Amino acid sequence: MKTSKDYHDYVFKNGKYIGKFEDMYRYSDEIPWKQDKVIDRFYRKISLEIIKSVLANQSNSIKSTIEVGCGYGYVLSRIYQPGKSYSGFDISATAIERAKEIHSKNKNIHFFVDDIIHLDHAEKYDLVLVLENLWYVIDHIEKALSNIVKLAKRKGYLFVSLAFPDLTKAYYGKKLLPNPETLIDILSKYFDTLVINTCVCKEHKNDGPMLSYLGRKK
Repeated sequence: MKTSKDYHDYVFKNGKYIGKFEDMYRYSDEIPWKQDKVIDRFYRKISLEIIKSVLANQSNSIKSTIEVGCGYGYVLSRIYQPGKSYSGFDISATAIERAKEIHSKNKNIHFFVDDIIHLDHAEKYDLVLVLENLWYVIDHIEKALSNIVKLAKRKGYLFVSLAFPDLTKAYYGKKLLPNPETLIDILSKYFDTLVINTCVCKEHKNDGPMLSYLGRKK
């Protein structure tokens, strides 16, 4: 397959959702979502600080963490603490292979292939992380969220971050998630809300609010 310099060509193109994530990781000339650089951007640091805070405050109850759609695993490596277990899965086998290579020295982070829409994994975790990937399952959002809920233990924690486009404009998935409040309302059916943070980065003309959500399973 011909390579592309723009990883977006494998996800959204000409206003249509494509979702060829394995091809994206295998053939894109650039690192998807610039994961190695984005990890140090302010909005990712906000997410990391909230995650680190709950890990610190609940150090005795949070022993296991899983990230949904982990990509190359940079988030898990940043929040890693000795003596606890960390897992991450992605739909792309190439992404998981690369994550294992990047973090090969850390044997306490387990990476595997799975699909949040058709989830095979049955283990439950104290903390579930879902960072910036709900738009890519928007056509199956109910099933994806159902599986996300299943991953969390009773009284386990869920952290979700999601950047919204400009809410005044049309965008893919707007009928299902027209604003952050809609997602908060859905999550609140299953989790007691602990933290809500929204900010707006106007770096690009179509940027909208960026939501960070932390809840505890009811």
